[in-house]
Parts: sequence; C-alpha cells; structure tokens
Amino acid sequence: SARIGGSLNYALDDNFALDGSLDYRFRDYEGDRRNDSDLRWNAAVSRNLGEANLIGGLRGRVSYRGNGNYRNDFGLYGNYRARIDEDNQLALGAEVRQRRYPTGPLRERTRNIVEFTGSWTHSLAEGKASFSLAAQAGREFNTERADGDANFFGLSPTLSFTLAENVDH
Repeated sequence: SARIGGSLNYALDDNFALDGSLDYRFRDYEGDRRNDSDLRWNAAVSRNLGEANLIGGLRGRVSYRGNGNYRNDFGLYGNYRARIDEDNQLALGAEVRQRRYPTGPLRERTRNIVEFTGSWTHSLAEGKASFSLAAQAGREFNTERADGDANFFGLSPTLSFTLAENVDH
C-alpha cells in the first residue's frame, strides 16, 4: 500500500483558522483480489475557545473498489472539544453525509447518513498514557437496499500508552 497527503492550517484573527487536507491511499493486492484507492478531502473553519475548540466543515472521499465500482462520500460535520480539567477531555460531534454509488451493481447501496459521536479521554501516568471511551449512533436512510433503512450504534474503548520516551537504535 502507498499513501501521500498533507494538510494546511491558516491562522486568522480572533482565534479562527482555516483547515484543509488532502490524502490519497492506494492498495495493491496479490492474486485475484481487486486493487482499491481512496482520495479523501477536508475543508473546515475552526475556532479556539480557551480550553476548547469548535470546528465545522465539509469532508468527503472518492473511492475506487475495482471492476469499475466507485463510491463518493461527502457531507457536513461539526465537532466541539473541551478540556474539563488537567486529566479529562470531552468531545461531541455530528455529521450529515451521503454515500453515493453512481454506477454499477452497488448503486442500490446509495444512502444518506446522520451520525452523532461523543468521547471522553482521561490522562493517566502523568500524561504518558490515556483511556478513551467513544460512542456513536446514527441512522442510514433513503436507501434502496433490501434490508431498508437502519439505525447503528457503537462504543469503543481505547487504552494508549508510551513504551519509551524516545526511540533510537
């Protein structure tokens, strides 16, 4: 696999910033399995609010899944992140997007999606580790799939830690 990309953050007055990113990923598989690729993009406006941050923007991706099958995702999103105290941070987010299969046998999977997210992160071991709990819930609708519209939800715990202060030979 190969990946190339970058991002830009341009600071404006009154703690505002313009944010953008572009990322290309390609995966080449051996044998009869298809190759695939993604071009992901993001454009947003963010604002620092002391110990908090607010961001809103547009994001999407164009995906090629072999055999002439393309998928386009695009939507609006917003996130709010706040430091509660020295060891705790909360984040809330919402997104409205469309996953579109313009042609081919997967066209009936085209759908609209509304998703809400929330997470709590707690710092451990003087900042060398952290525990996070993230939740998401949403609905897929306006689909022609045989199983119709659907709700989804999930909960993801994550434990992160530093193995050493620096890595060398």
